Amino acid sequence: MNIDVHAHFLPRNCFNVADNIGKQDGPTLVTNEKGQEEVFLEGRNYGAIARRLWDPETRLRDMERKYVVKRTQG
Repeated sequence: MNIDVHAHFLPRNCFNVADNIGKQDGPTLVTNEKGQEEVFLEGRNYGAIARRLWDPETRLRDMERKYVVKRTQG
Protein backbone atom coordinates (compact mmCIF):
# COMPACT_ATOMS: atom_id res chain seq x y z
CA MET A 1 0.00 0.00 0.00
CA ASN A 2 1.42 3.39 -1.02
CA ILE A 3 0.39 6.64 0.65
CA ASP A 4 1.25 9.93 -1.03
CA VAL A 5 2.17 12.34 1.77
CA HIS A 6 3.19 15.20 -0.49
CA ALA A 7 0.23 15.75 -2.79
CA HIS A 8 -0.82 19.00 -4.43
CA PHE A 9 -4.25 19.50 -5.94
CA LEU A 10 -6.24 22.60 -6.73
CA PRO A 11 -9.48 22.28 -8.69
CA ARG A 12 -9.45 24.19 -11.98
CA ASN A 13 -12.27 26.52 -10.93
CA CYS A 14 -10.16 27.81 -8.01
CA PHE A 15 -7.67 29.39 -10.38
CA ASN A 16 -10.06 31.95 -11.82
CA VAL A 17 -11.79 32.94 -8.57
CA ALA A 18 -10.08 36.35 -8.49
CA ASP A 19 -11.20 37.09 -12.05
CA ASN A 20 -14.74 36.03 -11.20
CA ILE A 21 -14.98 38.53 -8.34
CA GLY A 22 -13.44 41.36 -10.36
CA LYS A 23 -9.87 41.28 -9.09
CA GLN A 24 -6.88 40.96 -11.37
CA ASP A 25 -4.28 39.73 -8.88
CA GLY A 26 -5.15 36.02 -8.60
CA PRO A 27 -3.83 33.08 -10.61
CA THR A 28 -5.59 32.24 -13.85
CA LEU A 29 -5.40 29.17 -16.08
CA VAL A 30 -5.29 29.86 -19.81
CA THR A 31 -5.36 27.15 -22.48
CA ASN A 32 -2.48 27.59 -24.93
CA GLU A 33 -2.42 26.64 -28.63
CA LYS A 34 -1.25 23.09 -27.74
CA GLY A 35 -4.24 22.55 -25.45
CA GLN A 36 -2.12 22.79 -22.28
CA GLU A 37 -3.15 24.89 -19.31
CA GLU A 38 -0.72 27.66 -18.36
CA VAL A 39 -0.71 29.57 -15.08
CA PHE A 40 -0.76 33.37 -15.27
CA LEU A 41 -0.32 35.59 -12.23
CA GLU A 42 -0.36 39.37 -12.47
CA GLY A 43 0.10 39.12 -16.25
CA ARG A 44 3.17 36.89 -16.02
CA ASN A 45 3.12 33.42 -17.59
CA TYR A 46 4.49 30.79 -15.20
CA GLY A 47 4.18 28.03 -17.80
CA ALA A 48 2.22 24.86 -18.26
CA ILE A 49 0.75 23.06 -15.28
CA ALA A 50 0.31 19.28 -15.24
CA ARG A 51 -3.31 18.24 -15.69
CA ARG A 52 -3.08 15.94 -12.63
CA LEU A 53 -2.67 19.04 -10.45
CA TRP A 54 -6.13 20.40 -11.27
CA ASP A 55 -8.16 17.57 -12.84
CA PRO A 56 -9.53 15.01 -10.34
CA GLU A 57 -10.02 12.22 -12.90
CA THR A 58 -6.43 12.55 -14.11
CA ARG A 59 -5.20 12.61 -10.49
CA LEU A 60 -7.09 9.41 -9.66
CA ARG A 61 -5.74 7.62 -12.76
CA ASP A 62 -2.21 8.74 -11.84
CA MET A 63 -2.66 7.46 -8.28
CA GLU A 64 -3.97 4.13 -9.54
CA ARG A 65 -1.06 3.75 -11.93
CA LYS A 66 1.38 4.34 -9.05
CA TYR A 67 -0.57 2.06 -6.67
CA VAL A 68 -1.34 4.96 -4.33
CA VAL A 69 -4.38 4.16 -2.21
CA LYS A 70 -4.41 7.28 -0.02
CA ARG A 71 -2.99 10.76 -0.18
CA THR A 72 -2.80 13.83 2.00
CA GLN A 73 -4.07 17.17 0.79
CA GLY A 74 -1.38 19.76 0.22
